[in-house]
Amino acid sequence: MDFSKWAYHPSKLPLSPAERKQFLKGLQEQFYAEIKADPRVESYFQQFRYYPSQLDHFDKFLRDHAEAKCLVIDAANAYIEIVEAVPELEYPKQCAACLDAIQIKKLFDLECRWRAGEVKLTGIDIAWDFTHWRYNIRRCKLVPPITQEELELMQHFLATDEGAEWVLYETPRGAAGMGDYNDIKRERDNLGQYPEYPAWFTFWDDHFGGPFLHLPDVRSPLEKYYRKQRPNPPQQESSYVSDDRPFLDSYWFGGGSGFAAQFEDGYFGALLRAHFEWLDSRESAKGNYEPVDDAKILLTLRNPVPIPAHDDWREALHLCHIRTVARDVSAELETAFEEYQFYLQTGLHTGEICEDWDEMIAAVKEQILDGREACGEPRDFDF
Repeated sequence: MDFSKWAYHPSKLPLSPAERKQFLKGLQEQFYAEIKADPRVESYFQQFRYYPSQLDHFDKFLRDHAEAKCLVIDAANAYIEIVEAVPELEYPKQCAACLDAIQIKKLFDLECRWRAGEVKLTGIDIAWDFTHWRYNIRRCKLVPPITQEELELMQHFLATDEGAEWVLYETPRGAAGMGDYNDIKRERDNLGQYPEYPAWFTFWDDHFGGPFLHLPDVRSPLEKYYRKQRPNPPQQESSYVSDDRPFLDSYWFGGGSGFAAQFEDGYFGALLRAHFEWLDSRESAKGNYEPVDDAKILLTLRNPVPIPAHDDWREALHLCHIRTVARDVSAELETAFEEYQFYLQTGLHTGEICEDWDEMIAAVKEQILDGREACGEPRDFDF
């Protein structure tokens, strides 16, 4: 498919981040209005059950669709590469994720200490503020810059099979998803273990000491308490009517792919399909490489690589694959670290600011402040 003729090709979009953001914002409203006015949409929704609520889920579905179209426009370079190009190793992304993972681990430890009341941090009002900085880790001033020792520790981690698996499966999507405190703590509380605790975090703890996750979380119960104390909005009477039709799946989890295939052109159809496949791969990819997948990647390499001895030739091929990727990423980390130091010295940043969580974080803060006020306490976060 020739994307050069696509109306929203990256070369045709505003270059300035501010102008681009404003352009996409207007485009999202345009897409929403267009799909809402499509006469086919009403008949499409008629096959699903409608349930009254404060949030019209059919309307939200359409807004999510408009948002998804803007997401693939904004990240079109990556998705066009997936659609058009032969898969190849993208070490720059993996190197950047390795460096981010170093900083995310330090931020995670700091969050554990903050939740335990050991430290106070400028710019951190509630626990959710850490989520914002995890997704903007390259701009985060809460943690010190990466050191040579920390870089070498990451390289040692990549030399392990756990590190090799991680760099192959996880780093192409970035590192921001790792280290969610609530997910890890929930697993510990429910199962008595840490299945969600990243292998990289364990490797770090073994070297530097830890984990700080054993510290008590005294902050979250207070935040939850104040959120529960806020006045509840008036409840509307339910007008629910029994309906045997199936529910409409969430746009992001099952509902969007079929909808996009039916209502979008070839360009958006291909890019949205790549986007949904990527979302699915986040849960299903790990451990599902077939020998043919390993072989395809190894065939793209310029130099021969040794295959380790193993009773199962398929496992040997896979180990060769992941170890080769990890070895090459580890070597390129030296250059990536030099670039990182350059950006650090010049004050420049790589990547745009991620504001995906900001609206929700602001809402949570408002709920806590309302709860504080309802308890006759000051509207602040000093508790």
